[in-house]
Amino acid sequence: MSQVEQHASGERSLELGGLLLAIVFAGSVLAFGGVITTVYVLMEAGVLAAAVLCFWRGWPRIPRLAVLVLAVIVGVPLLQLVPLPAGLTALVSPHRGAFAVQLLSPFSPPPAYLALSLNPHATQVALCKLIAYALAFLIAQRLAIHGRGSILLRTLVIVGLFEACYGLVQYLAGWQYIFTYRKVFYTDEATGTYINRNHFAGLLEMVLPFVLAGALFRRPQRAELGVKRKLLAAISSENSFKLLSQAMFFAVLCLALFFSRSRMGIAAAFAGLLLVGVLSYLRQRTRSVVWLLLLLLLIPACYAFWIGTDAVISRFEDLNHAGAMEQSRLPVWRDTLRAVRDFKWVGTGLGTYESVFGRYQTNLLDYRYEHAHSDYLEFAMELGVPAALLLFGGLWALLAGAARAAVVGNDREGQVLAAGCAGALVAILLHAISDFNLQIPANALLFCWIAGTATARAAQAGPPGGRGALRWP
Repeated sequence: MSQVEQHASGERSLELGGLLLAIVFAGSVLAFGGVITTVYVLMEAGVLAAAVLCFWRGWPRIPRLAVLVLAVIVGVPLLQLVPLPAGLTALVSPHRGAFAVQLLSPFSPPPAYLALSLNPHATQVALCKLIAYALAFLIAQRLAIHGRGSILLRTLVIVGLFEACYGLVQYLAGWQYIFTYRKVFYTDEATGTYINRNHFAGLLEMVLPFVLAGALFRRPQRAELGVKRKLLAAISSENSFKLLSQAMFFAVLCLALFFSRSRMGIAAAFAGLLLVGVLSYLRQRTRSVVWLLLLLLLIPACYAFWIGTDAVISRFEDLNHAGAMEQSRLPVWRDTLRAVRDFKWVGTGLGTYESVFGRYQTNLLDYRYEHAHSDYLEFAMELGVPAALLLFGGLWALLAGAARAAVVGNDREGQVLAAGCAGALVAILLHAISDFNLQIPANALLFCWIAGTATARAAQAGPPGGRGALRWP
């Protein structure tokens, strides 16, 4: 086979791998966000098959920071599964040894070897998911490097529009079903095919920045045109139909997010959209960007007020009531922090939150918590504080790199991808403060896809201070 044929074969395999990743993601979203065991097992198999298609000719070059983060995040759970001498385990994690003694001493002598994970089976299950997410990250990076980033955009348009329309039907028509399943929880909100409104909002807040970036990052217009003429030129140009469709799609997504009644989801999405607007302004340096952004936001705002916003506003008013946070998040966070202090270096084991938290729970004792309602705290408890700091520190650094790439990039599609990635990352990282979207397979898979794309765009933009460096006004 000639080199040309090999190259063509590799490109076809890469495109098939990207298509398979898109199908896996869409299937996970439609199946309650991928939380069912059968679904996330199929997701893992699908991502593995996509990785084989994409990497059969070799692995992509990965930035050093990404290599470090991936190595630590995958390496720590592997270490947590290794049976270590009991004395060494007690030295590394004193409370792990104490747990074993308290649990086993009434029945048998303490074991000679002990894993750092308090629930090795849960850690094995979570590690399989984590490996699938890491592979999705690498696939996304390779797709973006080889100019296949549009697969992400098309997938987000299709899945996001379906979910938004489904959620609006649920809210406006009162048809609270997910296909044939009658909803039991959140029966007054739009949730799409998700059970939880916050996870539905998590999906939409990752889609919205890409749609807004597509509308704001336009081809440069002549400098001599005024603001009004630039805005009119954008509306009346040959791409006006595309801009109109983007505006309508953006409005539908905003309405669905608004009527999810997810307070942190709405706030985080607004932060992501604001970042996209700022990046577009820094790139184009024209007030027409501001006017277009205001126009795009005005459309869903007017329709929302026409439908009625009392139900949504009441959710935010609840925060003014005395002790509102004491009834939901704060007690869980305080109890989780106690566990973090006990297992601060190597964690309790990836995926063990539900197994361990009951020992620290002091509030709502008749309720079993599966997650910490904060991805930051949950990862700190399960992986240890150093690994969690490296993970989220690396993600915030990646966000900065994607934002820079949106401003200094040369091609429009690359700018749209970089700005969309930056907006989506800031939205989900802010939402992660008070929720657990990164524990939902479909949202975690999309997040890794976005992070991989952002890594490629940031690397292609070059180091800060080089050619086309970002200059702040």
